[in-house]
Amino acid sequence: MPVRIPAIALCCALLAGALAAQRHKQPKSNVLNEPCPELLLAPEMVQGATLTQDDFENRVVFFMFYRRDCAGCEKVAMPRLQQLYERYKDSRCVLVLAINTSFDREDYPHVADIEQTRKHLQRMRWEMPVALDFEDLSVEMFELDEVIGTPQAVVLDQHGTVRAHDWYSDEREWEKLEATLDRLAMNLNCDCHRMPREVTLRCKGSYDAFKAGDYSKAWQEADDVERSGASSDKDKADAGYMKEFIETLARRRIEKIEDDFYYDPVNALERAKPVIEKFGAVPGVKDFSDRVGKWKDSDTMAGFVKARDDFERLEGAARKAPPADDAAKAKYIEDLRAIAKRAGNNSVAARVNSRIATVEGKPQAAVSRATQKSRSGEGASRVAVKPSGASSESSAPKAKTELQASRSTRSRAERTK
Repeated sequence: MPVRIPAIALCCALLAGALAAQRHKQPKSNVLNEPCPELLLAPEMVQGATLTQDDFENRVVFFMFYRRDCAGCEKVAMPRLQQLYERYKDSRCVLVLAINTSFDREDYPHVADIEQTRKHLQRMRWEMPVALDFEDLSVEMFELDEVIGTPQAVVLDQHGTVRAHDWYSDEREWEKLEATLDRLAMNLNCDCHRMPREVTLRCKGSYDAFKAGDYSKAWQEADDVERSGASSDKDKADAGYMKEFIETLARRRIEKIEDDFYYDPVNALERAKPVIEKFGAVPGVKDFSDRVGKWKDSDTMAGFVKARDDFERLEGAARKAPPADDAAKAKYIEDLRAIAKRAGNNSVAARVNSRIATVEGKPQAAVSRATQKSRSGEGASRVAVKPSGASSESSAPKAKTELQASRSTRSRAERTK
């Protein structure tokens, strides 16, 4: 998926009157109804728990680009996003988050002070996850009338397609964006995938069991209908459709879990349990269950757990007694690299490498979905956002008087100067 290279970051403040005149006009989006560009996020989170690829996959996602001291963000968008987050924070089907960006840091260095931004979020009691845009690469890929800026929000369906994209500082804007989110969320069941089409009355038991999340019962109900001599051809056709729908769903989940086993076997083992429980009668699941039974005692699992525990012990010691000089820091990095080498290409190695990059002051891009090409042309890490626990360097703040606009924006013409 192509990524546009951002030009030198410049910021212009639009007059509030001009914005008011355009506020209710639907701006032209460069990504609407297209696969979402890959989000390039920094190794550390500004706020919230670790985000991984699994947090984005098969879910409806609402993310908003946010910048500290953008008045539209502070006065309207973030309070509204907090309400949206509270509505969906317990849903397994919906992810609501902000992405912090500072594309005008050259003029206003203080907006790139992550530690201060973190404290500001806490003071305001904004609790949603806040990821950190890596070198402002993500925000550069989203344009409204050839302008990038904050606050702008994007709604993705469970397939990663952009279904809504607009500014998020006006009632009509947020009503349309949130209505799209609500509609997409309603079309998913509690396990975050699309429901099958409607079927005949005789197959209703299978459909209802599927809706309730009991896929084993749904498959058995459909199998009974398909085998019954009392079923019409239409009943049997719909029963066959239900069985195939459920088998395909089970197969895709199994394949994804098995692929991820070598990346994070502990997480894969946990994710396998509900699949086995809910899909038990579906063909192929019994064989999968037998394979999962061997994972716990496998060499892959043992190596992963040892590397993870070694890393956590090293990090615990470093938190209690941070490296005091260059020699101690070099030894700390050497120990980290030894763990990463032993871990190979799994999630522990990704966490360790992220930590090394932070210690060395060289943050590495991470992707939130699939592998993404970085600006150098080399593949970025497959793992998604992993917080490093360290903040970015702070800068002395400039005067804020020029920042009090409804939105913080930059036109394409200015970005290409």
